This record gives sequence, structure tokens and C-alpha cells, in this order.
Amino acid sequence: MNWISKGGVCFLFMLLFSACVTKRKVTLLQPDHELENVKSGEVYSTYKLPDYDLRLKQGDIISIRVGSIDQSDLDFIYKYAYEMGEYLYLKDPSSNRVNNQQVPLTPNGGIIKGPTQYDKALGFKLSENGSVELPKLGKVGLDGMTITEAEKLIEDKLKDGYLDNPIVRVQILNFRFTVVGEIKSPGVYTTYKPKTTLFEALSFAGNFDEFSDRKEVKIVRKRNGASEVAYVNMLDENFLASNYYYIHPGDVVVIAPLKAKAFRNYGLKDISTTFQLLTAAVSIVALIKSLN
Repeated sequence: MNWISKGGVCFLFMLLFSACVTKRKVTLLQPDHELENVKSGEVYSTYKLPDYDLRLKQGDIISIRVGSIDQSDLDFIYKYAYEMGEYLYLKDPSSNRVNNQQVPLTPNGGIIKGPTQYDKALGFKLSENGSVELPKLGKVGLDGMTITEAEKLIEDKLKDGYLDNPIVRVQILNFRFTVVGEIKSPGVYTTYKPKTTLFEALSFAGNFDEFSDRKEVKIVRKRNGASEVAYVNMLDENFLASNYYYIHPGDVVVIAPLKAKAFRNYGLKDISTTFQLLTAAVSIVALIKSLN
């Protein structure tokens, strides 16, 4: 009977070990091989980041800011944006976050209007043909342009008889992405940064927890009227060169739980009960044999 007890204890220890999350399952950007004698600050590998520039499309809402020596010259741009611009509407109560901050909403679900710190939520919507209508400039086609190209085009048009040396800044306001699954703060988030990395997107959502599967992070991306599904391994250093290093507007990031979570939450309880019953049965058998 002694060997049964020892075997049961060993088996229990093996099960407990299988419920643990090892360092290799949580350490991001691991190199292909073990590094030896690496000095602090020394560059030991280089990765070329993927080529990506966000391009404007119909339905995008953009903020257009103009700077010039004579600020009064800009009144026609600002007044038009304030009175005629598009307001963002956050239909889902859980999505009222801008750069991971709560945004005050009107009773109808729109961002509060007026000269507040959230003025960036006011902008111009690209029409079906990808253009915006600006005062004095008329319709300006921006479809397919990068942010830099859009700024340059508007600057050139303003120079043509309106402003001397204008400076234009364009920001996209409806760059939203979704993070769901085994993450600390799942939800819909908005960023004003055209090049937002997957690391930054996850940090908005509170980052991974202990049981997040970092090896198979699912990215759902809309392209040409279809949904693409890809898996990326964020444990691998080569992820830095992945086409999914930067997120795109509308991306859905899905984090699956490690198997250890289900085992720890449910499996250990069942095994513990079974082990107790087995121990009790062995003790009863041993007691009966000792009486005989």
C-alpha cells in the first residue's frame, strides 16, 4: 500500500506542475537562440519594420488643423469645423474610450460638444468619393492618401491665394480597434496615432494577464470586403518584422487563454476530489486487511 501512496503523491505533484505557467510562455520577443555574454546596451540583432502607412478612405473622420502667422486668417477653417464638422458617436457604452481614457458623452451617446479637451473628436468625414468639403477650397479629394500626403495637398491649396506658409496637421479620429479574450480590460479603443503597434494596442487594454496565450494571438482584419484571420507569435523576436506589427483600423485582436487556466480552475478541483476519494478507499482497504 505504501507504493500506492507514494505513486499518488508523485502523480499529484506532476499535475500541479502542469498547472504552472512557465517563463517561456510569458516572455515576449524571445531570440532564436540563447544569448551569451550580452552587454547592456549592445545591439545583437536588427529587424526591418514592415512598410505601412495608413491611407484615408471613405467614411474616415479626420481633424484638420491649420497654423499660420496671422491666426485670424484661420477663423474660416475653425468656425466651419466647429459648426459643420462631424461628431463621433460611440454606440457601445463600453467603447467610450479615447487613448484609454473615459470620454464624457451626451445623453444621445455623442461626445460632448463645445470647447473642451475632447475637441479632437470633431472633424470632417470623407464622402463616398473620398473627399472632404472645406470652406473656400471646395471639395478636396483625399481617398487613398497617407496623412502626410493629405497635409501637403491642403497646404498647397491654402497657399494658392489664401495663406502664406500655412502648416496643416491632419489626424484620423475614427481609428478604432477591438481587444477581446484573455486580457485585463477588453473593449473597443480609439487611437490618434496612424502607426499604432500591436504592443501599444494591448497596453490600452491593460496588457496580458498570467494566462494569456502570447504564442497564438489572433488578428481579424477586414480587407477588400472579406475578413482575414492570422495568428502571430509574440513570444518570437521575429514578430518585429511581421506584417501584423502595426494594427489597422477595425482590427479585432483575440487573446486565447492558456490550457493551464482551465486546468487550474476546473481540473485541479476534480483531481483533488478524486484523490481524496482514492486515499479514503485505500485507507479503508488497509484498515479491513489489518483487522483480518
